Amino acid sequence: MKTASVSEVKSKFSEFLRQVKGGETIMVLDRGRPVAVLAPCAAPDDDLTELRNAGLVRLGSGELPADFWTRKRGADPEATVRAALIADREESW
Repeated sequence: MKTASVSEVKSKFSEFLRQVKGGETIMVLDRGRPVAVLAPCAAPDDDLTELRNAGLVRLGSGELPADFWTRKRGADPEATVRAALIADREESW
């Protein structure tokens, strides 16, 4: 584990964050005494992860098919998608 003084962390904060993102753990010292540890966060267990583990959803790869933006959209003559979007936006306010 690397160590750094408070003043060093303050002056080079972006550099220390880059190191932490890369997996480093850094102990912050104030006058030679440990006061904090900068460490990578554990991956959060969000709702999607729980749903995936329960077999209720399948997470995508993050890649869209090459023709995604040129595909013909499905018909929605009753505008149900639009109505759901408007309702969701109104709930958020």
